[in-house]
Amino acid sequence: MDWSKELADRIKTEVPLADQTWFKLGGNARYMFSPADTEELSTALKDARDADLNTRILGGGANVLIKDDGYDGLVVRLDQDSFTKVEFDGERVRAGGGADLMKLAHECSQRGLSGLETLAGIPGTVGGATVMNAGGRYGQFSDVVESVELMTREGTKYELPAEEMGFGYRHSNVGDDIVTGAVLRLRKKTREETIERYREIWESKKILSPLRNIVQVVSSRIRQVTLPVD
Repeated sequence: MDWSKELADRIKTEVPLADQTWFKLGGNARYMFSPADTEELSTALKDARDADLNTRILGGGANVLIKDDGYDGLVVRLDQDSFTKVEFDGERVRAGGGADLMKLAHECSQRGLSGLETLAGIPGTVGGATVMNAGGRYGQFSDVVESVELMTREGTKYELPAEEMGFGYRHSNVGDDIVTGAVLRLRKKTREETIERYREIWESKKILSPLRNIVQVVSSRIRQVTLPVD
C-alpha cells in the first residue's frame, strides 16, 4: 500500500485491536492511523479509497466486539488534540469528534452548564454520541446539538445544523460519513445545581445497573459486527 508522503511514516501496520477496546478481544488492524487534523484525515481517506481499502473509525472502544481475524483495512483513531479538544464560549461548547463524552458531561456540570448531565455515565465519544444519538431516560445527545461537523469518505468536509441531522431514537443521518466535531448549546445554571443534577443521575444509574449486572447489560446491547463506529 502506497500512502501519501506526509502520512507514510505514521501509518502503523498489524496493530492489535484488542488493546483499543474495553473487552480486550479481537485480532489486528491491517493499518491504523491517528490523523493530526482534518487535512490529514482527508488525505488518509482519499489514499484508502484510491487503493480500494475499507476504512473504519474506532472511538473509545466501548461496546465494541472485534473478530479474531481482525480488520483487513484502515482503522482511524480520532485521538489527537485537534479531535479531542473542547472549547467553551459562554453557553456554547465546541467539542471534537474524538472528545470523551463522560469527561465532557462532567466538565460541563462543573462549569454550571446544563444539558449534558443527562448523559452522565454513558461511555463513548462525541462522534459516537452523534451517530447513535446517545441517551437514556433523562435525555439524549440531540437535545443540546446546534450543529455537526462531518467529513465524507471521499475526504470532503461539510457542516449541518441539528435540524438536518435526522435525529431520532438511537438514530441520525450521519450514515457512512465521519463526525469530526459538534457545536453544543447548553444552558447556564449555578454550579451547585448542575453538579447536584449530575450526581443524582449518576447515582440513579448505579442503582439501576449494579456492578454485578454491568457485563450482562452492556453485552446485550453490543451489535455483533466487525468494527462499528463508536
